[in-house]
Amino acid sequence: METPPQRATRSDRADQIVQRFENGPMSRLSRRLAAGMILLLGLGCAIAGIGAEIRAASRTGGDVRVQVTARRHATLQAQVRLDGGQIRFANLAQGPQPASPPDHIGLRAIDQPVSSSLEAPTQWITLRAADSTLTEQLLSQAHLLVFGVCAALAALLLGRLLLSITAGAPFEPANARRLGGIGTLLFLGGLALSYLPALAAHAVLNRIGLGGPGDPLGASAHQLQSMLGVLALWVFGALSYAFRRGAELARETEGLV
Repeated sequence: METPPQRATRSDRADQIVQRFENGPMSRLSRRLAAGMILLLGLGCAIAGIGAEIRAASRTGGDVRVQVTARRHATLQAQVRLDGGQIRFANLAQGPQPASPPDHIGLRAIDQPVSSSLEAPTQWITLRAADSTLTEQLLSQAHLLVFGVCAALAALLLGRLLLSITAGAPFEPANARRLGGIGTLLFLGGLALSYLPALAAHAVLNRIGLGGPGDPLGASAHQLQSMLGVLALWVFGALSYAFRRGAELARETEGLV
């Protein structure tokens, strides 16, 4: 009985894809080494995140550092030490020139020409607040813990994916799920890096009485990390779909050889 032409074509395509994985530029040993290094890297990220939280908890009652935003109408002051040792504060002008963005403060270097100026952005400024609470300290480092755990789990899935490819089964059904899981974990890690620091800043600003809408300082999320998380979710989702189709082709060709 002759094989239908369509099925023969799919069989050839599936065999070619599998051979590309097995005979690719990475040998079996190098893929195993890569899987081991990825697992170690993920474990290191998780340990670093846990260590950051432990160190933060030990600083309860001391200073806590969070990133805040100086609003455009804010009046900022610089600490100036005089020759006699006295300390005073001088107002910083915002927008040194009419064409300058209003969310920058104007600075000058010693002997700098009047026709030039320095502009320091006020979007991200580190706020150091004394008498911190345990919640504030934990929140200030929570993004590292969540991202570290997500990275460790993603590394575990990626390592198992490489091992399955090394074993000659790149299109086993679990690999599509692993790729989808990696994308989801990276997406969650990006959200943590974006929004947990802003949550910590909100907690500190509310405690020190600067959490209102009319106050000079505020908290906002880093959008870049969340955008990268969305990109990772899309890329690994596409890879997951490709591997799922490869698994379907492999199942259809079973028994035809």
